[in-house]
Amino acid sequence: MRNEDHIDFVPGGREERFAEITDAWPYVLETAELDRYPQLTCSWHWHREVELFYVESGQVEYRVRAVHRHTLFPEGSAGFLNSGFLHMTTALKEGTVQRLHIFRPELLGDVGGRISRRFVEPLVANRQADMLAWLPDRAEDRAFIELMRASFQSEKVLAGGELATRTVLSEIWASVLERAEESSRGDAAPLMTERDVRFEQMIGCIRNRYAEPLRVVDIASAAACSERDCFRTFQACLGMTPMCYLKEYRIEQSCRLLSYTTRPIRTVALQCGFSTASQFGLAFRSIMGCTPSQYRTRWQNLDSLRQEER
Repeated sequence: MRNEDHIDFVPGGREERFAEITDAWPYVLETAELDRYPQLTCSWHWHREVELFYVESGQVEYRVRAVHRHTLFPEGSAGFLNSGFLHMTTALKEGTVQRLHIFRPELLGDVGGRISRRFVEPLVANRQADMLAWLPDRAEDRAFIELMRASFQSEKVLAGGELATRTVLSEIWASVLERAEESSRGDAAPLMTERDVRFEQMIGCIRNRYAEPLRVVDIASAAACSERDCFRTFQACLGMTPMCYLKEYRIEQSCRLLSYTTRPIRTVALQCGFSTASQFGLAFRSIMGCTPSQYRTRWQNLDSLRQEER
């Protein structure tokens, strides 16, 4: 089981890359400790894989596609995220932990085959079914939640048994497909608004160019809008200014470098868009509550301890 604490991106965009996923076995079993993300947030990204998850502890907020929409997942809830949707997750409580099955839909049925045509492709193609939720206070959801919870305790799945994993996921998929069909018969999901499109374009600019000396005018230009509209869009969608988001994104990237490389602090600062190490240190402390050196020591020590416990 992979323990996740940051996002790896395909170069040049916001697509998440899973190194463990291959054409031969397009699946990864993952634990996400959102405490390890800056501001307890896994910021905007997407992936072609679908995502099935169970909230083991804490509470998670998802924003998907239409960025003004929020879906809350309390402890003991389960969810499904469809392929290809831009999304962001935030832990609303410390100690929030998710267990996730992340896989390409073709794992369940060969592309063009009967199973894929009847059961897999209709769900992936259902763009109203961006996100589905099963909540513990709803009696009709409890059987599925238990199915999800048990899937992360299966010894065969944990051991990496391919046939057992595919069987478990197929049973879960049947229930997800049923829920998606029920949702489609109800109100249609809201379409992307012009503001949502502008927001995605400006977020993309920040992700692609965060190491550069970006200005608000540069971010606004990515969506062909005015600086005033840029401020309004970020305020409406995130409740912060574009420069505040840029700073937080730079800090998020620096956390990854501090955790997984031995690059000097000054090098990390420059690679993440800060002009000096002191500027980086002040920004890092304001968001993370510690210095970059303290953060590096804390998480590298924790990783060493986990290795010893295995």
